[in-house]
Amino acid sequence: MSNLPTLSQDEAKEKLKKGERLHQVYIERLSLSKFELEEKVEITECKIGVLDFNKTQFKQEFILRQCDVETLVLAEATFHQKCTFKKTKLGRAKIQRANFKGNLNAESARFSYTSFYECIFEKNVNFGYASFFGDATFQGAEFRKGGRFNSMRIVTGGGTFVGTFWGGKADFRQVNIENDMNFSGSRIEDELLLIGAVIGLNVSLDNCTLHAKTDISNVMSGRNISIINVTLGENQSFRFVNTTTPGLNIERNVIEGHVFPENTGNYQMAAKEYAFLRTAFQTMNRFDDEDWAYYQFKRMQRKSRPFTLNPISAMKRLGEYLFLDLGCGYGTMPFRTLGVVGILIFLFGACYSMLGAAGNISFGIEHAKLNNFLNAINTSLVVFSGGYGDLQVTGVARLLAMIEYLIGVVFMGLFVVSFSRKIIR
Repeated sequence: MSNLPTLSQDEAKEKLKKGERLHQVYIERLSLSKFELEEKVEITECKIGVLDFNKTQFKQEFILRQCDVETLVLAEATFHQKCTFKKTKLGRAKIQRANFKGNLNAESARFSYTSFYECIFEKNVNFGYASFFGDATFQGAEFRKGGRFNSMRIVTGGGTFVGTFWGGKADFRQVNIENDMNFSGSRIEDELLLIGAVIGLNVSLDNCTLHAKTDISNVMSGRNISIINVTLGENQSFRFVNTTTPGLNIERNVIEGHVFPENTGNYQMAAKEYAFLRTAFQTMNRFDDEDWAYYQFKRMQRKSRPFTLNPISAMKRLGEYLFLDLGCGYGTMPFRTLGVVGILIFLFGACYSMLGAAGNISFGIEHAKLNNFLNAINTSLVVFSGGYGDLQVTGVARLLAMIEYLIGVVFMGLFVVSFSRKIIR
């Protein structure tokens, strides 16, 4: 844009008031503060020192395309129609509390130390492939139809979206941000997509209200991803698979029941999600949460296997469910094993009582039925704990005792293994 003809401020004002295009000119300063422009404003391939449209009303389309503007002031301006900054290079830009009633297209634009503080975007927003040098501040902004920031870059700064509102999809796929990305206190009504984002430091979703899928898969974070004190909507769910981060700060009750592939029946992918969560919790020495993630991982693995009519496969699947899942939570819940053991002893005892194989030990109780029931429980407990050889019963009761003895051997082993695992860790 070197050697452009110079246009004075007064000449530029007259052209804009008439709706004429400013094209390939140099303007040192252009100020139309607090004006109401009825005609279309089109400025293309120009170099401008200071462009001041503070509190200006743009009734028709506003186009600032492929320009080089050192300082831009659009504070409290109102754009009633479409607004375009496409491929424009903006120096320090102050666009605070502006109201964009039409679509905003800032695709491939370059911003330096730009603030969109408390701006209102009523329709579609496109910052795809835009570059920000220094912090990009959108604090308190409203994106009523959502916004596209895919492949955006922020160099030597971070992205501040604190307290923002998103009525539509928040698309941040493949963004590259050198410092932090902060959504704290935001309300997101639709999907939040951070797929493939590269964040140099921290990602914060603390104190957010999330109503739809939050996809943090394939994200690379240099320090920490924090999702604390969030409020979840009815259809909210998460994806984390293949994310790389030294720390994932999230409460288990936030994730529980909100893993996207599990909710959609894709159990194979859900297993991968829980495998990632298990590794993340293990890295932070959160062993109880790691156990929970491992248990869910094994459940998803089992559910992902195709159903078959093969009787051997069906028996294996049933055995895994009864002994490993219900029995001990895949080695993570030893006290569940004790609960199941108590139920089994009671059920087998009831069977012995009905078969008349309860034994005749006196417990010093005059009530005959109660004494008989205690004998039955005693018989069941003896068999379950390995005293099968001392039992003097025949017929069906003997067969039942054999089954209980074998089940007892299995469950005692499951309890020892799962309890030892807890103690060692």
